[in-house]
Amino acid sequence: MRSRGGGKAIGSLGPGDDGFGLSRREVLAGGIGAGALVALPDIGIGDLSGARAGKSRRTASRYVFLYGTPTPGPAPSGSLVATTFPVSRPASPPAPVPVAINLASAPVLSPDQAVTALATVDMVADGAKITLTLLDATSAAAAHQGSVTVSGVPDDANVLVTPVFAPGSPIVSLVLAITVPAGKNLMRKADPGTGSLATQWATTWVSHHALAYFDQRSGDITGPFHLSGEPSLALTSAAANGSDLVIWTTREPQAGDPAEIRARASLSRLTVFPLGSGAGRLSRPAPAPWPGGEPLITLPTGDVARLVRGRDVQVCSARTGEVTELGIPAFGPGRAKPSAVTMQNRLDGTVFMTKPGIGVAVIADPAKKFRTTAQIQFPLPWAPLAAPWSKAVLSAAGDTCYVLGPAATGGICAYDVGSGKLAGSYSEGHQYAGLYQLPSGTLLAVRPENPRLAFFSSGLSPLGTADANLDVSAVYLHRSIQEPNPGGGTAVMTGYDTAGPIQNTYASANKEFGVDPTFWIRYFTPSPAADLFNDDAVAESQGAWDSGGPYVGCISAPRQSRLSGSAAEGQADAQAFAAAMLVAYHAVGPLQLPSGGRLYCWLDQEYSTSLSSNYWNAWANYIANYDFAGLGIYPLYPCLYCNPYAPYPSCSTIAKARGVNVPSAIWSSEPEPCGGPPGPSKWNPQKCATVPTKLWQFGEQDACSYASNVDLDMGAPGFATAHYCFHVHSRP
Repeated sequence: MRSRGGGKAIGSLGPGDDGFGLSRREVLAGGIGAGALVALPDIGIGDLSGARAGKSRRTASRYVFLYGTPTPGPAPSGSLVATTFPVSRPASPPAPVPVAINLASAPVLSPDQAVTALATVDMVADGAKITLTLLDATSAAAAHQGSVTVSGVPDDANVLVTPVFAPGSPIVSLVLAITVPAGKNLMRKADPGTGSLATQWATTWVSHHALAYFDQRSGDITGPFHLSGEPSLALTSAAANGSDLVIWTTREPQAGDPAEIRARASLSRLTVFPLGSGAGRLSRPAPAPWPGGEPLITLPTGDVARLVRGRDVQVCSARTGEVTELGIPAFGPGRAKPSAVTMQNRLDGTVFMTKPGIGVAVIADPAKKFRTTAQIQFPLPWAPLAAPWSKAVLSAAGDTCYVLGPAATGGICAYDVGSGKLAGSYSEGHQYAGLYQLPSGTLLAVRPENPRLAFFSSGLSPLGTADANLDVSAVYLHRSIQEPNPGGGTAVMTGYDTAGPIQNTYASANKEFGVDPTFWIRYFTPSPAADLFNDDAVAESQGAWDSGGPYVGCISAPRQSRLSGSAAEGQADAQAFAAAMLVAYHAVGPLQLPSGGRLYCWLDQEYSTSLSSNYWNAWANYIANYDFAGLGIYPLYPCLYCNPYAPYPSCSTIAKARGVNVPSAIWSSEPEPCGGPPGPSKWNPQKCATVPTKLWQFGEQDACSYASNVDLDMGAPGFATAHYCFHVHSRP
């Protein structure tokens, strides 16, 4: 174990040698992951008359951090940067200033929004060195830093580090997911292009968890404490209160599991650890869904709230481990595509929650079983699932809700919270992907292309723009607070994709379009904003059979900012996805693998999301090397859902992939000519240069105004999508 404390600055915010404004040594030592950070000083733009006498504006500033993937071109890693915006309207905003690159995971903001935690991983002679850095909001310097070495970790391991702040406590917990190669086997795998079989080595991976604790007062780290009950999936969810750390983990399905375990959809456990301890105080089975990037907050009572399926809140008692599930009525309506969802504590004890994919934001009271106290409805913004996930923000006073403008017009809108009525809007025709309100009251809107940063007053007046050499994934604010003919081609309508359960969706789709689908594509863990097929695979398979389309394709839509991240994040997401498919396979007797031996596994990359090479290669490699059900077969093939012509790394990232990491197919989300079955008469999706487009989402529910919660998809000429899906051979 090694630790270090102190107030060492990461580096001066000035020009450096690496083109980012800081030298590599000045930024952060180490880091085998992806991710980068830049800082944005909040100067207090609302005070245009100047700083108070004797006070410098710069000394009063607080930084905002931008996290994402550096541009231009395909990005092997992501970044964190900083910038200034104009002090007055005539002023020109300076460029962002880099803070850190090669992060092991996305940054984490403390509950009081005073510091941001960064984690890096270095492979050293005796294992993996984990370094935690806490950035101060007023200086963008390292206020505290400590490290611990986990011995015995091999060089080719992936270590995923999740810092967890505890409100009211100086202790920062580190949840470590350590994934190591467990063995190699020879596999025969078909080349997606030629179909010829090749023999190559496949690596089997196994994950376990460890805990460490960083004391901000002393700078010491205790641990690591390796947890029992392994192997588990690397993906976890965690939160803490002043005395306890609460962790959701999921046991990895094993080939030798008895039938009664195979039939259980939920393999998750909830464990409560006293802060500083590696021994759980209590542990019990946790209700579905599995942990997978869902929003979590610690309530004033010390209980932990978890927003699942994009519509329900699970409240966990840290004292007893009991979980109570409460519905959010306004979030009940389903859509074909999942939506970003957010949940934030407010100073008055209420919670602000948003679901832009259905155009709703609410204020709920946890003390009254999350009863809704205010509700704002608005037109759906552009790209409601894509990163950044913040599409609506509440003013500090709680009287105004700012949201991204409608998809047709863009811009920003303001709504009066009391009446729910539109109070103002501004649009110059630009579409924004994310919206935040800085501590000064200034609104920051994030665009897909430069100038990426646009600033507006609280009255929606434009204040200026700034370029950023970063595709922004997240912003961290600091405050002082029946067997069909599978078909294919363009002759028949080929299938639906939906974020809702098939059994609740197919009747309305059949009524609207008058045909049975050839296949369905459904979401699996980790897809924190969707109903998950693996949560109730039996009912979903019954629905698929009853719909006349007994083929189910598999897609995962992780929290989009993770796609800009590290190999550890990509591997953890793939591991959870593969396990979820395996659980569904075991739960439904007549659910069969494709007869051709290739199950296409789609990763959902939305328009304004950047895909890093580190994330993709780790994600794709785990999928391709997965020994499904211990059968000695490797039927999973990585594929990518994306917008090929988007100005974000997608096609350029996969073009650099090699071997089994090359995706077998692209599922294109554009263009959207709409219409119903059988779809467009001409095959004309957007395409990547190096990987064939095999599936086309030609009709999206919102863009095409479909009444039922489905998107419409068709396969390429001669490509039968159903042949690459799970097959429900008979009704379960």
